[in-house]
Amino acid sequence: MIDFPSKQVDSRLAGQRFVITGQFRQVTRYELTSLIQSHGGKVTGSVSGVTDYLLKGELDHVTGKCKKAAEKGTAVIGYEDLMLLLQK
Repeated sequence: MIDFPSKQVDSRLAGQRFVITGQFRQVTRYELTSLIQSHGGKVTGSVSGVTDYLLKGELDHVTGKCKKAAEKGTAVIGYEDLMLLLQK
């Protein structure tokens, strides 16, 4: 388990909306939600026209959320991609 901050530490992801799908090797979905929120991002449950990123777990195949993201032109990223966004 990785220790993520429980309150907002910066606003690198401010105004960006994420949907999380699947399972991850390094962290839980709850930890990812906390991480995104602590950097000002929002996490929602379904892909829509305002979703910026679909964060997809490494342990899963293509899901309905992935198909919807492709239809909407939403970027599909993995855990490592999220870490790169946080370094900017």
